[in-house]
Amino acid sequence: MIEENSHEGESLKKVSGLYKDWFLDYASYVILDRAIPSVYDGFKPVQRRIMHSMRELEDGRYNKVANIVGNTMKYHPHGDASITDAMVGIGQRELLIDTQGNWGNIYTGDSAAAARYIEARLTPFALEVVFNPKTTEWAKSYDGRNNEPIDLPVKFPLLLAQGVEGIGVGLSTKILPHNFNELITASVAYLKGKKFEIFPDFLTAGFLDVSEYNDGARGGKVRARAKISQVDKHTLMISELPFSKTTSDLIDSILKANEKGKIKIKKIEDNTSDKVEILIYLHNEVSPDKTIDALYAFTDCQVTISPNACVIVGDKPMFMSVSEILKMNTDHTVSLLKKELELRIFDTIDATKVAVANEKFYANFEEGFIGTSLKKDQYLFDCSDIDDIITFRKDGSMKVVKVEAKTFIGKDIQHVAIWKKNDKRTVYNMIYREGRDGPYYMKRFSVTGVTRNTDYPLASDKKGSEMLYFSANPNGEAEVVTVLLKPNPRIRKNKMEIDFSELAIKGRDSKGNLVTKYSVKKVDLKEEGVSTLAPRKIWFDETVRRLNADVRGTLLGNFKGDDKILTINAQGEAKLVSFDLGNRFDDEYLVLEKWRPNQPVTCIYYDGEKDIYFIKRFLLENNTNVQTFMPSENPKSFIERIIVSNNATAEIIFAKDKGKERDPESINIDEFIA
Repeated sequence: MIEENSHEGESLKKVSGLYKDWFLDYASYVILDRAIPSVYDGFKPVQRRIMHSMRELEDGRYNKVANIVGNTMKYHPHGDASITDAMVGIGQRELLIDTQGNWGNIYTGDSAAAARYIEARLTPFALEVVFNPKTTEWAKSYDGRNNEPIDLPVKFPLLLAQGVEGIGVGLSTKILPHNFNELITASVAYLKGKKFEIFPDFLTAGFLDVSEYNDGARGGKVRARAKISQVDKHTLMISELPFSKTTSDLIDSILKANEKGKIKIKKIEDNTSDKVEILIYLHNEVSPDKTIDALYAFTDCQVTISPNACVIVGDKPMFMSVSEILKMNTDHTVSLLKKELELRIFDTIDATKVAVANEKFYANFEEGFIGTSLKKDQYLFDCSDIDDIITFRKDGSMKVVKVEAKTFIGKDIQHVAIWKKNDKRTVYNMIYREGRDGPYYMKRFSVTGVTRNTDYPLASDKKGSEMLYFSANPNGEAEVVTVLLKPNPRIRKNKMEIDFSELAIKGRDSKGNLVTKYSVKKVDLKEEGVSTLAPRKIWFDETVRRLNADVRGTLLGNFKGDDKILTINAQGEAKLVSFDLGNRFDDEYLVLEKWRPNQPVTCIYYDGEKDIYFIKRFLLENNTNVQTFMPSENPKSFIERIIVSNNATAEIIFAKDKGKERDPESINIDEFIA
C-alpha cells in the first residue's frame, strides 16, 4: 500500500510492498519465460520460438542462420545474440537441426562462425516428430501481431534426449542428456507395464559412474571421467572427454595441477579436430599408471555432476525424476497421436493434386512461346488451369509460370513440363559452357521451390553461356553420355564418357563438376539411366485409373530404377510399363500389379475351337511390347483365371459322362505344369 504525507508542497511516498510484488513478478518471468523448460516439449521459450520460426521458413533448403534469427525476433524480443547462441546449442546436439558450415566444436569449445556465414534447416526427425499445427495450442506473440505455440506437440521424450541447463531466480535446472534408443525402449516398456531404468549418455563419450544417479532427481550425482590410455611408457592420450568439459578446460586444469606439484608432466599437446586427441608427455622417472590416477584425482579429467530435474508443468516449476518425466512424455505422446487420428478424416486437399487435366498445352520452341491457345504449334501434354509450368532455355535459364493462353518465355526453349512444388524426385541432368569460351561443367539438381516469372541462370550469368545437354528425369534417372571434343593438337583423346549417376544431386545454383576446358563438338546419349533415388511408393486409384504417390487407392509397392508395372487384359495381352505417374490405364485389366521378373504367370483358359480347358505357365520378357499368351483366336475362347503367385491350386469339376458323376480333383499348379 502507498501512503502519502505532504508538508509545504513536498510529498513523501512509502513504497513498502511494491518491491516484493515486483520481485515476485520478475522471478516468475525468468523461471517461466526464460530459464526453465516445459516438460511437454522439452524447450525453453527461446528454443521453442527458434523451432517454430524454422518451421515457418522451411522449404527443404538451407537458410542462413542470420535470417532465421531475424525471423525469430518476431516472437523473442531479447536480442539476436541470445537467439544465435541458443540455436547453435540445439544444432550441436545433432538431433533437430541439419547444420551447414562451422557450427563450433563441442570438444574444443571453439565458437561457431557468425550467423551470416552458417546455414540450417530442420532434420526429417524434427519435421516428423515436433510439429503439427492442428494439435498445437497457440497464443499471441509479445506484440500481438503473430501467433506462437504455447508448447510444440513433440511426440518423443525430447527433454531427456537433449538435456538442458538453466538458472532462474531462486532455482535452477540441470537435466542430463540420455541415449535416443534407450529412451524409446524405456517408453515401450512403460506402455507395456514393465519396469525400466535410464541413465545419461553424452556426445563427448567418456566413462560414467551412475551408482548415485538417484533417477536424475535432486540429491543425486554422477561421476564422469575422461578416457585416458597409455600410448607408450612416456606418453598418455586423452581420447574422450567428461561431460561439460572441453579440451581447453582439461588442459588448463592439467597445467595448474602440474604447477602445484600434484602431477609431473613434461609437456602437453592438443591435436583435437573432429576427434579428441590430447597427448601428455611424461618425464622418464614418472609412472604412467600413477599419473593416470593423479589426473583423475587432481584435474578435470574426473568431474562430479549433480542433476536437478526442474521443469515447468502447466504454469508451475516442479522437481521430478527422469523416470517421472519419461512417463509424462510417453503419456503425452499417446495423447497427441490420438488427437492426430481424431483430426485422417477431413484433411486439407491440395487442389493441384486433384485438379482435372482439362487443358491442352502447346509450345513454339523456336520462337519462345507456350500456352493453351497455340493450337497450330507442337502439342505437349494435358494440364489443369491451375498447374505451374517449368521451362528451360538453351542459354541455361529456367522459369516457372502459370498456365496461360500464351506466354513468352524466350527463344530456344529446350524443355517444358508441369512443375510441382517440393518435387525432389524429378532430377535434371545438365552439361553447359560457362560464357562464350569458358570451361564446360556438368551437374544434377532438383527444383523444389521458386518465385514465379523469375529467370534463374542455371548455367552461368556470364554472357554467352550455353546448355549443350539437358535431360529431365521424373524418377531421378541418371544416364551415360558421350562427349566429343573438337580436334585439338594438345589432346590425344577427343572422346569421353560421363555417367551422371556418379554426380551428387545438389541445389540448382551449384556450379557443378568440371567436364573439360577444351571445346566440345557435341554430346550424345549413350545409355539410358536408372533411378539413383530411394524406392518410391506407388498407388493405383481404381476410380480414375491413374497412378499416384499421394496414398490414394491400392498400394502397388516400392518402385525404383527400371521396375515396371504388369498389366494383363481379358484378351490375354500382357504389357510391361514404367511407373511414370503420367501413364494412363483406361482399359479394364485382369491383373495390374508390380512386375516380379522371376514370378511365373499362370493362365487358365478355354479353347473354343477344341472345346477344352488349358493351363499355361510362362515368364514374361523384359520389354515394352504387347505379349499375347492365349493362342486360340476362336470367338468362343475366353480366359477363366490369371494367377500371379506361387503354390496356387485349381479345382477341376467334371461334367456328367453318360449319367455318371466324377469327383472333383484339386491340383497344385506348380507341380502340375512347368
